[in-house]
This record gives sequence, C-alpha cells and structure tokens, in this order.
Amino acid sequence: MILRFGFRNFLSFEEGVECSFESDSANDVNTLLNIKGANGAGKTNLLKALAFFMDFVANSFSLKPEAPTGVIPFYDSSKETYFFVEFKTAGSCSNYTFLYELSLTKDRVVSEKISRTNKRIIEVISRQENNIKTTSEFKELDKIKLRKNASLISCAHQNEI
Repeated sequence: MILRFGFRNFLSFEEGVECSFESDSANDVNTLLNIKGANGAGKTNLLKALAFFMDFVANSFSLKPEAPTGVIPFYDSSKETYFFVEFKTAGSCSNYTFLYELSLTKDRVVSEKISRTNKRIIEVISRQENNIKTTSEFKELDKIKLRKNASLISCAHQNEI
C-alpha cells in the first residue's frame, strides 16, 4: 500500500509536491485521493506524474535502447526530475516501510535507491548511472545489464528477477 508519493521538476511543478495516503487511523491508508484546487493549479499534472512514474518504473525496458525516457521536466529544465514513493507490503516484509527514489533526465536514469525501515533505515539497492550496489539478499541484481533509459525494476523484470 502506498503511504506517500512525491516529485519535483515535472510538468508545472518545479519545487515539487507530496501526496500522503496515510489516514488518521493507526496503520491505515486512504483508498481515495481528493485533489482540490483552482483551474490551472496543476491537478491534472499531479495525476500525470503518478501515471508517468508507475509506467516508467514498470515498463521502461520496452523503450528502444536509445529512446528518451519520456520525462517532461518543468519548462524544459535540464535539471533532474525526482520521484519517490513510500510504501508497505503484505507478507514477510509487512513490518518494513520501503522508500523507492528515482532521479532521471530526458536522456537517462541518474539514480535509483530502495531503502527499508523497521527500526533504522537500510539502503538495500542503490544505482548511480549504470552501476548498482545491493545488499546480499539482492545480489541477483548485480548480474543484470542496466539500460540508461530504463528503471532497475523494469530491467529486473525483463530478466525474470
């Protein structure tokens, strides 16, 4: 379940935005997101950011190797676009909160990081350009060939990891 989602330097959001799905009830999340604002305030762009992020993370390996990433930065900025999602999973990892972070430009993925938190934050996967570092439980990922325009998750899925 998603707890928080955020981004910066995407479409009309230069400084960034964060959406919390957390509820006032303990260990509960909202299943609906209500976005309220004036015309032209960026409501649709917030939804476009979420859609782009989900599609890029899952399906970017299907891009041709030299294709652009498809990210649309604020006013054609050359700065990196940053996304993050904080989430929990069911099953054996239900005691952990995970944070996935992605920085990319129009041409390439700059960095990706997955951290988990129980009592302290542990970085389990880190990617800088096409170099990857993992903890021992994710060593299989060291074997995959990364593409500059594809997410680590999409590359791992393509390699059946």
